[in-house]
Amino acid sequence: MSQSSEPNKLGISFENDEATFDVKTLLSSLGGWWGIVESILPTIIYVVIFSLTGTVLAAAIPAGAVSLLFVARQFVVRKSLTSAIVGAVSVLIAVALPLRQGGQASDYFTLGLLTNLAYLVAISISVLVRFPVVGVLVSTISSSGMGWRKNRSLLRRFDAATLLWVGLFGVRLTVEAPLFFTHQLQALAVVKLVLGIPFYAIVLWLTWLVVKPTFKTPA
Repeated sequence: MSQSSEPNKLGISFENDEATFDVKTLLSSLGGWWGIVESILPTIIYVVIFSLTGTVLAAAIPAGAVSLLFVARQFVVRKSLTSAIVGAVSVLIAVALPLRQGGQASDYFTLGLLTNLAYLVAISISVLVRFPVVGVLVSTISSSGMGWRKNRSLLRRFDAATLLWVGLFGVRLTVEAPLFFTHQLQALAVVKLVLGIPFYAIVLWLTWLVVKPTFKTPA
């Protein structure tokens, strides 16, 4: 008997024993178009104002203020205290780093680089220990259990899908780190935007193409 289900937060649903990908639901779970604006506008404000004034303080304060407004909106709309606190702390760190004594304008991007490094290391380890993150997520979503770890074909497929994300974070660090350490702020900002949501969307879609054949309709 065929089953159907509402899309989960990753945009995956089951209809007539087939797994389908719902872009609208995924976009909604990421905050919708507001989420995209929230992720790029503070950076644009920071870089534009710094380029015009050459002053870190003049750039950091407006960018930080806008970020905090978005955090407040997130708290009101989503009623998520945890995400609001995490967002506020992230903003404060991003603003405080370039404003500290001896800080550089490019330090605004330090937290992002460290986050990418942390993800890169964690996901790489998951592949090395034969417990690829993508496989764990798929088994959780489809309620299919962890039996795939004994299937070499499935394990290789999930390894490949997980390595796509290793590649994403690796490319970000490879391209952004040199710009960061040479304080090329404008170039760093442009690269960060390009390798942000657009690059993420491409890797997510490629991951879906790799793992779609492995999904089974949950009982």
